[in-house]
Amino acid sequence: MPATVLLAIGTAAVWVAGLGAVFLRGRGRREHGLPGPTPAAVRTLLVAPGRDDDPRVLNSAVMELAARNVIEIIPADSQGPAMIRPAALPDERLLPEYLNLLLARVCHRSGPRGAPIPLTSLRADEDRAALGWSYLFDEAVREEAVARGLLQPAARPVARRALLMTSLLPSVLIAVALGDYVKQPFPQAIAFITVQTLALVLGASASRVRVTKAGVAELAAAYPREPVAVPSPAQPAQSPDRRVLPEQLSPLPEHQIWSSYGGSWHPLDLRSREVYRDSGARPAQAGGIFAGTFCVGSAIVQSHRSGHISPAVAVAFVGLPLAYFAAIGIRTALRRKLPKRLVLQGKIARLWAVEDADARTNRTAGRNLSRYYCVLDVGRAPESVRLNLGPRTYESLRVGDVVEVSVRPRRGRIAGLRNLGEDFA
Repeated sequence: MPATVLLAIGTAAVWVAGLGAVFLRGRGRREHGLPGPTPAAVRTLLVAPGRDDDPRVLNSAVMELAARNVIEIIPADSQGPAMIRPAALPDERLLPEYLNLLLARVCHRSGPRGAPIPLTSLRADEDRAALGWSYLFDEAVREEAVARGLLQPAARPVARRALLMTSLLPSVLIAVALGDYVKQPFPQAIAFITVQTLALVLGASASRVRVTKAGVAELAAAYPREPVAVPSPAQPAQSPDRRVLPEQLSPLPEHQIWSSYGGSWHPLDLRSREVYRDSGARPAQAGGIFAGTFCVGSAIVQSHRSGHISPAVAVAFVGLPLAYFAAIGIRTALRRKLPKRLVLQGKIARLWAVEDADARTNRTAGRNLSRYYCVLDVGRAPESVRLNLGPRTYESLRVGDVVEVSVRPRRGRIAGLRNLGEDFA
């Protein structure tokens, strides 16, 4: 047997051993001293271990805090949804890490006075400083499942990269070994591509996080596959906590968030129909339109020296400006019924920024191409007001601040903005 064949077999065997080590990682791991049965949030995570920001996991963790009497659940009534608020703050060493994160989030949302908040308002967060809270919470629940031996730990990035890079060596050696029997280069290329593709697929599959045998047994015990009798209409299905109905655990749609401006919690629609822009954004666009129009017109004039005005020149110098001013006139006529000036006072419900595709290439030149948005709750829920801000104004605001905005509804402009501070009501 040629040496190249033996070398290819040896390197492939070593790579397969590394693949098996990655695939079997954490299978026998189980930390001792973890008290009590498996928490409900961990069991819920095992149902879909690859899903992020699962509302079922968060709801199960909320019910765990309620069962420990750490938070208080206020049942829903005709005036509002089910509410929660901190009840007793235990020693953080007595709670798992994911429950500590959740309790800190509840305290943050409730404010210094511990005011009640909607049960589903924890996911609808719009604070820039807490954008990563959901990720930290999911990771803490996964770590709890890994510590109990129910879930595999995530593969380390170094191991994934090493598995990917070392897969090239057996692929090349197998193609070279094939050259001892087939002298044509095409079969060698096909063999290299086939082996490398198979190695990439196996590496990606081995790096996935899977439920261990103990986790499968836990799921089988928690969710048996035996047929369950359908409850009668007189006995509707209940949630784990009798004070909360199943429909009250459903989060709000993606285009809505919870807001407490005015003294009561209510859904607020983020798809604002009333939009005001920072002064200076539109004049720059209008100037660019006129500059482009006259530059094109000048180029056409220089290319036509015959002395007569061509249709293209007429469109460039007459048609486009007339169409622009006609659109402005129609828009002005439609907005005549609106007041010239208006002062709005509301609470900032959400702040976010959108970076343009070419913002990174222009950042070195000192040009900021990001767009900054702010949604205000002005007491007309579920309707909201959206502001398109500049970077300096955006950085000076925080979610929860009460602002006073002077706007020009006819022009859709922001005349002035004054921050009144945070609302602790």
